[in-house]
Amino acid sequence: MREIIKNKTIKLLKNKKGMSTLDFIINVFILLILFAFLMDLFVIAYRQYQVTHLTNDVIRVISKQGGVARNTPYNFPGGNENYLTKSEFEQLMKNRLEGMKITNYKISLSKKNPSYPSGEYTLHYPNYSQTDFNVDYQEYIKLEVKYEYKWSLISSFLPIPLKGEFVSTKIGYSEYKFDYNDWEGEL
Repeated sequence: MREIIKNKTIKLLKNKKGMSTLDFIINVFILLILFAFLMDLFVIAYRQYQVTHLTNDVIRVISKQGGVARNTPYNFPGGNENYLTKSEFEQLMKNRLEGMKITNYKISLSKKNPSYPSGEYTLHYPNYSQTDFNVDYQEYIKLEVKYEYKWSLISSFLPIPLKGEFVSTKIGYSEYKFDYNDWEGEL
C-alpha cells in the first residue's frame, strides 16, 4: 500500500500540467495581500496625520485662551466669538474624529497642579465633567488623543482582527492671564 501511494505521489510531482495556473493563483493571492497591507498602511498613516494636525490646531487655540470653560471669561479679548467654550470643544473634537471614522477615542487635557498627588490635573473626554479647565499664564497644557485603529483589509485575509492604539500628544503654554491683580510679570 505504501508503495502505491509513493508511486502516485512521484507521478503527480513529475506531472507539470496545471502548474502555471497554480503559480498564477498564488501570485495573485500574494499581490492581494500586499495591496491590502499597503492600503491599510496608507489609511492608518493618513488618519494619524489628520489627528496630529487636529491636536496641533486645538492645543494652539486652548493655549491662546488659557484652557476651556463653560462660559467665556469676563473681558476675554474678542468676546464670545473668539472663545472656544467647553461644549464647542467637545463638539469640535467629536465631529472631527468621527469624520475621520474614529469612533473609539479618549481625549485628555492635563495641566500642572502641585496640589494633586500625581502633580497633574487631568480632564478626560468623553467622560464629561462640569468643571472648567482654566490654565493661568505660562503654565503648560497637555492635550492627548488616544484612539484605536484597525487593519481592515488585511484582517479580511487573516483569521484574527488586527488592531492597535495610537496616541497623539501635544503640549502648549497658556498665553492668557485670568487675574491681573496677581500679575508678577514675565521673567
